[in-house]
Amino acid sequence: MEKILGLVLIIVYALWYFTVQGNTSTKIARDMPSVTQESHAIVEEHVSHSELSQNEMAEVIKKVGEENGWIMTDFKSNAIIAEKITEKETISVTVSFSSSSFDIIPANDELRKALQSML
Repeated sequence: MEKILGLVLIIVYALWYFTVQGNTSTKIARDMPSVTQESHAIVEEHVSHSELSQNEMAEVIKKVGEENGWIMTDFKSNAIIAEKITEKETISVTVSFSSSSFDIIPANDELRKALQSML
């Protein structure tokens, strides 16, 4: 009898635990913004340009960003975090790049235009 009672308690606890986890996961998923084809165009920008080495591309991106008031921080070998602090807001984007293109996520026209003018 004690074994059955213990087993029932374990089953009830497991059901409760997974129900709570499911509700939490559902709430998190419900609160996450969805990425549709339309919103993806707003979030990501992809620009192709002439062929540079990846190191040259990183240096150009950092130089252009700094010249335009951005704080440029190396993140990965193919990504830089760009931050700009204004009186109204702090803007933070990730510039991912290869030797032939770059992406700005989320999209930022000011930085994109500055990079396009130099590349």
